[in-house]
Amino acid sequence: MEPARATWSDERLDDLSRRMDDGFNRVDDDFRTLGIRMDASLADLSRRIDAQGEQLSRRIDAQGERLVGRIDAQGEHLVGRIDAQGEHLVGRIDAQGEALAQRLDTQSVRIDGLQRSIVQLSMMTGSGFVAVIASVILTRGG
Repeated sequence: MEPARATWSDERLDDLSRRMDDGFNRVDDDFRTLGIRMDASLADLSRRIDAQGEQLSRRIDAQGERLVGRIDAQGEHLVGRIDAQGEHLVGRIDAQGEALAQRLDTQSVRIDGLQRSIVQLSMMTGSGFVAVIASVILTRGG
């Protein structure tokens, strides 16, 4: 470094101006280079983020498909169980219906027998009543 001088000549001012211009040009170049490097880094980062986003999207889609498959399988399993329970219940209802029909048939036979007995009793009572009247008529009026 040069010792400080008390006076500034045109030559010294021109030299200072050149140095300042050179310094500013270097700073401008550094900023330009930095901008280019940042643009490249941001573009690379953007590509990496996009790639990771696509990979994540594929993984989410695959998980979704697996979940849908599992839900469908469980749904089919439940439908099968419900169908089996329905068939079991229909079988029980049919068996109870048959048992009830047999009981009704038995009751119907008993009711038919009772009706015949009532008819026979009525006929016997009616015949006996006629015989009693005939005997009363014969014994009194004769």
